[in-house]
Amino acid sequence: GINDAIQQQQAANATKIDELKRGRRDVALAGREADKLKKLRETEKGLQDEYESSTLEAQEKIRTMVAVKLQAHFRAKQMRRQLVLLHHVAIRIQRNYRGLKARQK
Repeated sequence: GINDAIQQQQAANATKIDELKRGRRDVALAGREADKLKKLRETEKGLQDEYESSTLEAQEKIRTMVAVKLQAHFRAKQMRRQLVLLHHVAIRIQRNYRGLKARQK
């Protein structure tokens, strides 16, 4: 997914940065290489920001899914209670009707 691509790009950028630094510890980087290094760092920062925002989006999606599940559970529980109540009411109506019919005989 997008997270894998971002992680791969970050790894590639880190490798490039290391390659640019390697062997040049005491010597300042040449102008073009310094620009490359700066662009790589900016790209890496952009990728990190994108990764963090995608993580936040994923977390928000999970929160939404959890909220939907909780609401569904609550509604189902309410419906079961209502069905039990209706069942008891139906039994009372049947009992009264049967009692009335028995007394009419």
